[in-house]
Amino acid sequence: MSDSTDDRDRFLHEIRKAAYSDEPFPLIALGVDGPLMAIVYRESATGPLLGRFYDYATLARQFDGASPELIADAVVVGDLLDPSGVGVSYHFPWEPELINSEESILWIGEVFTNSMMKTWGSK
Repeated sequence: MSDSTDDRDRFLHEIRKAAYSDEPFPLIALGVDGPLMAIVYRESATGPLLGRFYDYATLARQFDGASPELIADAVVVGDLLDPSGVGVSYHFPWEPELINSEESILWIGEVFTNSMMKTWGSK
């Protein structure tokens, strides 16, 4: 296992832990393809499904020198506990399989880099 895969997995482990912490957010699904990740969650138990895409390599560069655990904490506090924006529904064909539901996901933030579009856009 490469260091980047190990770091990505540590990051995802921290996201899962945060979902069940003192200030939980309902985590619905995590999708992973190499360094690319899709996180689907709800801001509140009755809120709409929200999704965000992340590229762990980009996060690691943005938080230069930070541990995967600290990066996950920043993502939880900055993105997941307080989502900004209303999101856009893209109706990707793979969404029902990821979340085990036909419910729409509202994707928030910068959805795709070119590499993400190749990986996630048409699956």
